[in-house]
Amino acid sequence: PETIVIPMLNGVPWWYFQGVKGPWSDRRIKAVDPDGAIAAAIPARSILGCVVYTGASREAPHRIRWNGVARLVLGEPAGGMSERLRGTAEFLRSVRLDAEATPDIRQAVWHKILGNVAHNPLSVVTGATMGHLAAAPHLNAIRRTMMEETVAVADALGIGRFDVEERLKLSPALEDFRTSMLQDFEEGRPLELGAIVDAVVELGTAAGVDTPVLATIGALVLERWL
Repeated sequence: PETIVIPMLNGVPWWYFQGVKGPWSDRRIKAVDPDGAIAAAIPARSILGCVVYTGASREAPHRIRWNGVARLVLGEPAGGMSERLRGTAEFLRSVRLDAEATPDIRQAVWHKILGNVAHNPLSVVTGATMGHLAAAPHLNAIRRTMMEETVAVADALGIGRFDVEERLKLSPALEDFRTSMLQDFEEGRPLELGAIVDAVVELGTAAGVDTPVLATIGALVLERWL
């Protein structure tokens, strides 16, 4: 009963609405848990949410290049601070991981999604690095629109406080970076399309928010991958 499970995922996690009160209470996100199998297998009380910030690429079999960043943002799905949350973050810091506890993990989830949604699927369609997506005016316009649509969905779910212009900025270290979704596509691995794109589109539809550009880019990625 005291076990803590920390799913380290990109995109909208399956547990997102577990324990939420109101019209979204315990809603299942079909894009990430279509038949509810994950929710049934992992008790909601055991979960600590986690958002991961790191950069890595597989240069060859058994050879990984890592950018040295290992930032983990942890939070209780129900919000607020707890002793187990503080204790887990402290334990991870003791083994030299950059772990922090937040009282609002859902806001942290959407903050990460904004970066993923603006770069990952578009990189698969174009084969471009993150820097090229930002530098090419026609691609940057698509990147901006996808992020704006995602912000609108988050706002409809009660998650605000996002600065699109600030989130569109790239650090120099990321300009030559090929997104994880592009790396997976090139290696023939499954893509995180469901969690990063389809879930946002699904939630937008449920909340009455149109996401036409995001849905279109997602469809193009799927067509390339199939």
